[in-house]
Amino acid sequence: MGAKCVQFVINVNAFRNEVVNALNLNDCIYEGRIDYTLGDSIIRQLHTVSSPYYNEIRNNFRLDLFLSLMLLKRSSFMHEQELRVFV
Repeated sequence: MGAKCVQFVINVNAFRNEVVNALNLNDCIYEGRIDYTLGDSIIRQLHTVSSPYYNEIRNNFRLDLFLSLMLLKRSSFMHEQELRVFV
């Protein structure tokens, strides 16, 4: 049996405006489309010491890099065309 999901289709501009107005957080919103280009094995190993990205991620923390990691998803989910919003 497959996963049961709820899909929302929204007007992204209207959603963004509502969040900004409701929370008064003009500078605290980051949004991005999911990156489906990395393979499963690379995604699973990003946090391991043997990963070529490990030192960059661990030693050079930057919010934009952290948020880009939060936008990774396996290619098998590409059909979802997901957009994530971080506040």
